[in-house]
Amino acid sequence: MRPRPPALAAVALLLAFALTGCAAPVPSWDPAPAAGLDTADRAALAGVPDRAAEAVGVRDPDAVDCWLPSAHPVDPAATVLGSDEAAQEAPADAAAPGPAEAAFRVLCRVSFAEAGESRWRDAICLGDPARSPAVAGCYMWAYYEGAPGFPDEAAVRLPIPAAR
Repeated sequence: MRPRPPALAAVALLLAFALTGCAAPVPSWDPAPAAGLDTADRAALAGVPDRAAEAVGVRDPDAVDCWLPSAHPVDPAATVLGSDEAAQEAPADAAAPGPAEAAFRVLCRVSFAEAGESRWRDAICLGDPARSPAVAGCYMWAYYEGAPGFPDEAAVRLPIPAAR
């Protein structure tokens, strides 16, 4: 029995999607230049371009834009992934966390070129400006319905380190 043409089209569509991955064409947005950052946000975002690019599998990013850490605090008593359940399960004699505004969770967009096309991938970066380095880590993030997306918040364009 021969496969039907619609079945072949569906397989071809799935194969094309699988080969392109989650990278999508770059929409237009207007991040602020990093020169306008205050000292705390600048320190918190140091090292983010490399960590975010590595998290999303991009070796040579064209740009890395991130939300401001000062606008996205998380509870430092939670785990590095921001789990409220883990914070509730912490032992009573655990060290007291610092101020809630110390830890942050920001969404970053890594822009790059692939096969002559402009693409992007998003990463969540977590950290605490009181530590060195401030960024604890980044992981790839995909939008899900009802969640804020990258264009929903103000972002800043971070400088890409010259020595790559």
